[in-house]
Amino acid sequence: MNDTSPSIEEWKGLFDSAIAFKKAACWDWMLDSDIFGVQDPESGEIGYCSIMGNLGERLALGVYLGPRGLTSLERLFDGALSDNLEEAFDAFVQQECLLASFEDRTELTKSDIAIIRRLGLKFRGRAAWPMFRKLERARFPRPITTQEARFLKIALQQVIRISERKRDDEDLLIPKDKGLAGRLLVTVPRNANEGIAWEDQWLIPERSDETLAVPPPDELKLERLKRGMFPGNGTIEAHFFHSPMAVEDEEDEAASPYYPMALMFVDQRSGMILGMDLTSPWDFSSAFQAGLLQAVERSGLLPASVLVKDERALDLLQPLSKSLGVELRSVTRLKMLEQARRALFREFSQVPPR
Repeated sequence: MNDTSPSIEEWKGLFDSAIAFKKAACWDWMLDSDIFGVQDPESGEIGYCSIMGNLGERLALGVYLGPRGLTSLERLFDGALSDNLEEAFDAFVQQECLLASFEDRTELTKSDIAIIRRLGLKFRGRAAWPMFRKLERARFPRPITTQEARFLKIALQQVIRISERKRDDEDLLIPKDKGLAGRLLVTVPRNANEGIAWEDQWLIPERSDETLAVPPPDELKLERLKRGMFPGNGTIEAHFFHSPMAVEDEEDEAASPYYPMALMFVDQRSGMILGMDLTSPWDFSSAFQAGLLQAVERSGLLPASVLVKDERALDLLQPLSKSLGVELRSVTRLKMLEQARRALFREFSQVPPR
């Protein structure tokens, strides 16, 4: 373990809270959409809590951290409503949360088992073994740090308390004052004579800004394409999404593997992939613009239109379409690109794990 790993005392406190949470079985009456917040006494950050298990899925608590966490949770709900498994995967890997879940023993690592043995704990059966992870956008889940363990312990305790109150008051999470509409219940710590006291507050939830900075386009490349290519009547479908295969982070060996951003460009008429590249999931704006120009060059003719289905893609390609005189439209579905993407996912699913 590294220096930021929880101490054995912190692990004990966290496991005790997780065991109490499972015993309380809050998922019997709480839905994953019954969202409320717990404020971290140390950092002041709000964790938005979602209890999973009511529909028979994995038993877990997700504590979604701050504005980015809340936005990722809402995106996850949108993905769950979609019948597109690839879109659901994209939402899954963009989560920002602390996760306490109950798994089969086979899902735990040797380190997980070693901690349980050090604590002298025993678990039997399916979905009985506590596991704790940090989920970060575009990264493979990693073990939690000491500070995260302390907050997750507190969150588990407060979730039990709030959930039991909701069992007695179905409208607990609904503001009774119309002036509080749009706010979420957040339990906030206050110093008291005997430690920390918790009080309810109705707070306006902040959400993260998901817009991307639009870099200046490659004017030389644009001018060369305009001068050297004839206009055609074709259509290019353009999209970016997370690759299903995680790769090691060569720039930070201590970091978890990450899911690269796949940039894909497909000819709508033939279904031929005109461009496909894997790049950083945190800085792909320029590469997406360059990918479209390469796809146009490969097609041999200027397209009549480019189709996207993501507002961020629309923003990134707007300067290029304007310069080339090509129509850029946002649609709900990219039929040919989605077929190519589905084939890519099938291919990766057949690759044995490393």
